[in-house]
Amino acid sequence: MPKDTFFNLPKDKASRIEEAAIDEFMVYSFEAASVNRIVAKAGIAKGSFYQYFSDKKDLFKHILNQIVEQKMACLSPVMANPMSVDIYTLLKEIYMSGLRFAQSNPRLQKIGNLLIADRNSPIYQEFVQENMSRSDQFFQMLIAKGIERGDIRPDIDVPMISWMISRMNVLLADYYQEHVKLVLDEKYLTAVDQLISFICDGISNKRSDDTCQNESSP
Repeated sequence: MPKDTFFNLPKDKASRIEEAAIDEFMVYSFEAASVNRIVAKAGIAKGSFYQYFSDKKDLFKHILNQIVEQKMACLSPVMANPMSVDIYTLLKEIYMSGLRFAQSNPRLQKIGNLLIADRNSPIYQEFVQENMSRSDQFFQMLIAKGIERGDIRPDIDVPMISWMISRMNVLLADYYQEHVKLVLDEKYLTAVDQLISFICDGISNKRSDDTCQNESSP
């Protein structure tokens, strides 16, 4: 979290620092990024940088949190009336919003792509863990709406299923980055459809109640 001195800066100066940081982090991974290059581009002294941020990670996480906030803002129209569509259509629209964000904000998306590509790094693991509770709460809300609509069985463990879906989202991005090497393009929606189908129907070729009965039969 930036220090209060950063938030007290004139808006144009704070924006100049943020833009310099975005230019740096969209080209270099967190480890390779340089505070020296950021301050030079922002036109501030290096000593001033440490009056605004504890370290490079502090600035990096500030930029990442801005990306998360902007992505969530893109969901606002989708979530305006969540009861108007079923949970699966809503999930697809959420991913579509993410794709639209990526297409409208290519510089910010490049930062996300680099972070995912460096997913074994401590900064990636830290960022994911810090945002998981927000994701869990979001999916708990969606599942509760689905139960209210009658799209989802009322007997499921909402916290557990929300926890699982949150982590499947992370794993989907990991899988796509590792096997396809592209993130959030049109082809990504094919993988999204597979995930939503899995959430909706599982992998069984039979109805779940029939499968359970067959498995319990002697």
